Amino acid sequence: MRHVMMTHLWLSEAFPVDGTPLFRRSFSYADDARELVARAQAYERRGAAREATVAYDMVLALIDGAPAGPFHADVLRWKGTLLRELGFTTRADALYRRSLAIAQNIGYTLGIAHAQHCLATIHQRRGQLPQATELYRDATANALAAGDQRLATMIGQNLAVLATILGDVDGAWERYRASLGAFRAAGDDEGTIWTLYHLGVLATHTDHAAEAEAAFDEGLALARTRGDVFLEGLLVLGRAELLIRTGRLEDGENECERALVVADQRGDRLRRAEALRLRAMIDQQRCDLDRATRSLTEAEELALEGEDARLVADVLREAGQVWLRRGDIGHARATWEQAMSIFRTIGATPDIRDLERRLSTLAH
Repeated sequence: MRHVMMTHLWLSEAFPVDGTPLFRRSFSYADDARELVARAQAYERRGAAREATVAYDMVLALIDGAPAGPFHADVLRWKGTLLRELGFTTRADALYRRSLAIAQNIGYTLGIAHAQHCLATIHQRRGQLPQATELYRDATANALAAGDQRLATMIGQNLAVLATILGDVDGAWERYRASLGAFRAAGDDEGTIWTLYHLGVLATHTDHAAEAEAAFDEGLALARTRGDVFLEGLLVLGRAELLIRTGRLEDGENECERALVVADQRGDRLRRAEALRLRAMIDQQRCDLDRATRSLTEAEELALEGEDARLVADVLREAGQVWLRRGDIGHARATWEQAMSIFRTIGATPDIRDLERRLSTLAH
């Protein structure tokens, strides 16, 4: 017991969040664990991923040996989500599966819904959209059975992401706008920020620049007020792509550099990969093809490590463009065909059409 308490005190002193001592009196194990979870979540919001991981590990050590209950399932899932957001996909998958097994064993319906939702995001990242869709639907049913409309709305957003990938843009707009209305009505800032991010990305890719900029600006203001470094980093990336697509390269590069700082602060391999991909787009337009190649090589490695199939394909699409600018049509074709193979496996209809168009230009 003394070793556990001393470890807790070390965490509090080493990683202070607000200057408040972690233990002012003697707590029960349950109170200790909940206090550590609150600390872990505070670390996550401010971008201190290493400290958050330590805190979650300490919670799991503290409750080890106790009868498995809803709290066990929740903590495993929370740690899994932190790891997923950092790009440690396999480790996150394992934690989600443990969480689901506990929730199913004890009949914790909401925990089942959450774990199914999280496992669906893993399938989505890996490009396994049919499996993701099935799990999202099961998770929605369980969320509604447990009376959690918020979770059902969040799942609806992820279904909208799938709709976008598959080419159902109208369906995606409808889902996002419904989600935004629901989260705003509930005063749910986190849900609102997520929806604004997705809306901004969709608006960017469908050439609705003004709507995209408004969504990113509102989302960034809310994220900064909330002190959520992870969500702020996502929105900065989204805004960077918008700026690049609309020809504002200097502003776009500044946003890419900001995104890289946040990603490196958090140890986030996938957000770093995305920022490098976007910076390479700028370098191509400035004819700095060597730096573009270096960025894309690193981005591909990071995306592969993170098991993000669509990001790998996106990086390969940009790499093919670099080869084309170098005048090497053979390498451009081979790289685009590799990207095409991934997009076809995913079923990403708009991306398949885009690469078909690019490849057709090489035939002439």
